[in-house]
Amino acid sequence: MRQYLYNFHWSDGQTQGSVDVHDHGIALHFPSRTLTAHPTVHPPMLPTCVLSINNVVLFDLHWLPIHTEADFYKCQDMLYRLYYEWWANFPQTPSAHFMYKLYDKQRTFKKNVMVSLDLSEEYGYTYFNVHMTKTGPLFDHDLYPHVSIYCGGSLIFSSQRDLDRLDKPTLTWLLGIIVEKLSHICI
Repeated sequence: MRQYLYNFHWSDGQTQGSVDVHDHGIALHFPSRTLTAHPTVHPPMLPTCVLSINNVVLFDLHWLPIHTEADFYKCQDMLYRLYYEWWANFPQTPSAHFMYKLYDKQRTFKKNVMVSLDLSEEYGYTYFNVHMTKTGPLFDHDLYPHVSIYCGGSLIFSSQRDLDRLDKPTLTWLLGIIVEKLSHICI
């Protein structure tokens, strides 16, 4: 295992996040977002990024522990580290070339017999809407790398749990898009 550690310094103490790279996947561990007021610091304007699967929101950028500008950049780096490590360690996922988002809006629609994806991207706004239209048989998840995202002790997204009935090609394609787009939402 390889682990990248991130210290978050808040007025009520220090807490830690991490990106853990295993042979079987990558786990992001963000600290819990605290309700402690930070009167001298104004958090940066956050872009909106929401991932929903079958009308259930599983990831929202606003759930991350961003109280300061430094927190914003650490969370951004953790999401980018996910993309970098995913591509470096699991190259069956197609890599996309990064470009700044200068367009006003991009819509991506993709549908096959198992899943439909409606991805809407604008400056400061990314929304994934995934619907599983048909589920297939379970396959051996230990043979395929997965992504997990925790906020505090709560597992908010798990490809193994949330995409468990997709076939391997569909899972590879969908997870590759999710990892890529999450890593670029803050930029």
